[in-house]
Amino acid sequence: MQTALPPLQRPPSADGLGLGGLLSIAVHVGLVAALAIGVNWRRQPVQPVSAELWATLPQTAAPQAAAAPAPQPAVPAPAPAPVATPPAARPAPPPPPPEEARREADIATERARREREAAQARQEAEQRRAAEEKRRAEQAARQAAAEKAAADKKAAAERAAAEKAAAEKTAAAKAAADRAAADRRAAEEARARALAEEARAAQVARQREEQLRRLQAQLGGSGSAASGPATGAATGSAGGSPTGLPGGTAARSTGPSAGYAGRIRARILPNIVYAGQASRAIVAEVELRVAPDGSILGRRLLRPSGVAEWDEAVLRAIDKTEMLPRDVDGRVPPVMTISLDPGPR
Repeated sequence: MQTALPPLQRPPSADGLGLGGLLSIAVHVGLVAALAIGVNWRRQPVQPVSAELWATLPQTAAPQAAAAPAPQPAVPAPAPAPVATPPAARPAPPPPPPEEARREADIATERARREREAAQARQEAEQRRAAEEKRRAEQAARQAAAEKAAADKKAAAERAAAEKAAAEKTAAAKAAADRAAADRRAAEEARARALAEEARAAQVARQREEQLRRLQAQLGGSGSAASGPATGAATGSAGGSPTGLPGGTAARSTGPSAGYAGRIRARILPNIVYAGQASRAIVAEVELRVAPDGSILGRRLLRPSGVAEWDEAVLRAIDKTEMLPRDVDGRVPPVMTISLDPGPR
């Protein structure tokens, strides 16, 4: 509970004059009354003042002397200075009546109150303007910090994207180099396999020729020692041998040699460019039409492998090969069918 303050210690009210205003009015009224009394007490009637002006001073007769000097010419005396007449004192204004004094005191009090309120309003406006400027400065600082953070985030994202793109490009280049190296290794392996196939085919051909020469030598020896029917029986057994080894002219006219298909594959495989799955189950069967000199006249896919990339790679390799080797007897079959797969060998 707050104790009541004395009247003189209470803050002035904003709605009325208060004790201070009343005291101010009373002091002003007392001052006006004192001035009025003092002026009336000191007021005296104004006395008229008169002055005479003389052009020359009057001359008085001097006493007779025994020996009077010669008379001198009279020198006119200077005119006396005019005496300044003091101005008449103005009468003091009559004191204002009490009602007018009270009204002037009220006006002065109202003016003072208005000036005080205007000063307070100006101070409050200055405070509000300072607070608004401070708020705007803080808002601008926050906005600048947010823009800087967004710019830093965007720059970091761009750097991350550039690094990711560079890493992907490097990875793609490495993968392409690895694929190229794998293709080169596959081509070299295929070329090596082709050379091995050709070497094996040549070795088989030499072995067949040696075996044929031995059989011919044996058949020739038995024919000279035996009669004609015996020779015919031997020849028939040689021509229809169940072992599949050809003999004489009938053996050479039956078809390509056993290693000829391997030589064809060895010629085509190095030209195949394929980076897909390698499996022996992916088999493409192709029919070839060949000229007598070994030139490839046409190719047709008889049975696709199920992998379009391998089928296209086989057909492109056949077109790139253009020429096939001759068989051991120097001939080239006009039509042949080969099967190719990407499996390891």
